[in-house]
Amino acid sequence: MTIDQPEPLPPRARYSGVAMLGLVIALLAANVVWIARNCNSLRSVGPGTLAPLFDLPTVSGDRVRLKDLRGRVVLIDFWSVTCSPCWEGLKHLKTVQQRFAGKPVTVLSVHVHAGPRSQRRARKAAAQLGLRFPVLLDTANISDKYTVRVLPTIVLIDAKGKVHKVWRGVTSTDTMVGEIETLLKKNK
Repeated sequence: MTIDQPEPLPPRARYSGVAMLGLVIALLAANVVWIARNCNSLRSVGPGTLAPLFDLPTVSGDRVRLKDLRGRVVLIDFWSVTCSPCWEGLKHLKTVQQRFAGKPVTVLSVHVHAGPRSQRRARKAAAQLGLRFPVLLDTANISDKYTVRVLPTIVLIDAKGKVHKVWRGVTSTDTMVGEIETLLKKNK
């Protein structure tokens, strides 16, 4: 009994196979390079991670840099005028800001849509609600760096620039106040 040997592949077929293997290796290498360059943006921002820095304009034309707020507890609310729960969340933030007036606490809101029409609507909403904290415009897509997928999303950052808590959805005033007081006690 003899075993038939497979016929050798013609040279053209061998070259095609080698070319396909080379293409697969090149694509894998490109993916590894992309992941290495973008791994920070792929990580979810959560407790213990360093808060991504930003420098954003406000609806009034000023600029706010997160780096300048080190040493303070920072509460950031990501919202949109088209999100009705966000309006409720802004009212809670207004109360939180009033509660910590004169303390090393900064409240910021980041309007996630940065187009001109959206900017006007954000400015109007801030005036309508009587907001006394900066309303920032997300011209640099900072909401992506904070992995905002739900509006509102609220991020609490400690005085060292690390994320302490992330809340998705409307968060009660009492919950935010309790966590901010915990951070202020740690800073004493």
